[in-house]
Amino acid sequence: MVCNYYVHYTTNDSMPTWLQVLSDILIVVAVVGGLIAAVFGVRAARRSGGGGVRVANGAKKAKGVARQLGGRFLYSVGNALSGSYAQVQDRHAAFHFVPLKDRFEEYCFRQKVWVPLGYGPFASGSNRYLLNYVEVPRPYGHIAAYEFRYDDPSVDWHLAVVYDIAVDEGQTDTSVAHADRAALVDAAQKHASRYYPVTVENVEGHDIIMSIDCMPAGINAHYAALLDL
Repeated sequence: MVCNYYVHYTTNDSMPTWLQVLSDILIVVAVVGGLIAAVFGVRAARRSGGGGVRVANGAKKAKGVARQLGGRFLYSVGNALSGSYAQVQDRHAAFHFVPLKDRFEEYCFRQKVWVPLGYGPFASGSNRYLLNYVEVPRPYGHIAAYEFRYDDPSVDWHLAVVYDIAVDEGQTDTSVAHADRAALVDAAQKHASRYYPVTVENVEGHDIIMSIDCMPAGINAHYAALLDL
């Protein structure tokens, strides 16, 4: 009886031996391939000059504006795949705050992006990086527009939208730059958070217009305002 039971069980196995071997080989190949892809993905992220690329809301609009105005576009500058934002995915919770070594200055230098490192949350924030960086030429120099992500211990993460109006050294006619600043301050105020007013500060010769935690509807408008200058 015992022998007959085991014979009956093995003869009912519908998968031939060669097919079972082939299936095992395919599984091994798939696992090895996945591991290789993961390793190369991590290495590519580390070599990207920004700790990895994060495609965020507003990227399509920002990239389109940069193309229309003959400017430069970067999806992210800095270690955008680490920090408390990546860990908690937009959930505000102070106990998730983990200050990491963001190497923000190094990434900005590599990608030739100027930011006011000694000003406000650029200096005091942790886990800093930029999203959707756009830089467009102007008659007097250039304007940069971007989103600045940073953490602080009390509220975990913030997203600020920033305009940087840079006038080239030696420019004497700054009337266009003044007009641009007024227009962009007005654009920022339309979507500013009621908790954080728009700030305007001159830092090392750059006019920095910043709105912290603006309304989500303001992200695309932040870039579209450059088309109206």
